[in-house]
Amino acid sequence: MAVFKLKIIVHPSRVDFRHWIRILLISLILFSQTGHTDECPIPDLSETDAVAGWQFLSSINVSGVFDQAVYLNHGQYQGQAWPDSHSRPELKLWPELFATGDLDGQAGDEFVGLLSETSGGSGERVYLVAAQMAGNSKQAWPAALLGDRVKLRALWIRDRQIMLDVMEASPDQPLCCGTELNRQIWRLDNDKLSLMEKQHQGQLSIQSWAGARWYLLDRPGDRLQAVHPSCTYLSVEGNQIVFEVSGRRYLGKLTEHTPGRINISDIVSDEAGSNNAMALPQASLLKQLASVSQYSFRAGRLLLVGFENQQVLSFEFAIMPVE
Repeated sequence: MAVFKLKIIVHPSRVDFRHWIRILLISLILFSQTGHTDECPIPDLSETDAVAGWQFLSSINVSGVFDQAVYLNHGQYQGQAWPDSHSRPELKLWPELFATGDLDGQAGDEFVGLLSETSGGSGERVYLVAAQMAGNSKQAWPAALLGDRVKLRALWIRDRQIMLDVMEASPDQPLCCGTELNRQIWRLDNDKLSLMEKQHQGQLSIQSWAGARWYLLDRPGDRLQAVHPSCTYLSVEGNQIVFEVSGRRYLGKLTEHTPGRINISDIVSDEAGSNNAMALPQASLLKQLASVSQYSFRAGRLLLVGFENQQVLSFEFAIMPVE
């Protein structure tokens, strides 16, 4: 709980009690807003790559996906149905993952994001897109195909190169269930996005989300990444999973059977001398998290999935912003 100290110096000849009452009321309001531990603050994302990227890329012309260029309206395009089919060409800008930086060595930054093309069948073809301001209009380079059902773990720009940490299927795996981790390095070359290098990083394991603190999202997939009201964080320490719920820390045993398949058990409070009693909302959330049996990634988010009473549970976590 935050503690505020209010120091008031009163000049004996200039006492204005209404003035000091106003100060006291403001201080109490600030204390009530910051001292309450059952709510989490929403990060200020007004200046982040996610907001800037969405604002720029959600209304551009995209080529390289269909036979002709199409226009994204609020991040989406939907064409006419194919002849003799209920399927139609569809393109959607991912709302969660963007990067902003220099790609061409010229003045002004470029914006990079991801697109999903779902024009029929079970596949989701993922494209990389980059655009910039050219005079008074936006110019986008032809989108580049990353693959079918590729899952993104991270995206950033470094030394005029686009860095992508991806999870995808190896040649002997079905496209739906790839567990191969790779780093793809793309560059703007001769007015197109070109894959320069692919670095193999092993297979999916809990180590791929260890070493970071993740926070539970209240609105999964939301571009603004609102924090869950119960203030829930997740991290991994060795073979233990750590949950921080409303300021209290809990430890559980984490076992990985095969890549992407886990078991969480024996969740107890980390507080010395605790009898492990907890409030009902905390107990319910921890019970649900203990039923998680699978994990994956999408658009830089960690997804935990499981079953409870035959109902699918899904939790979406994002990396905790650096304070």
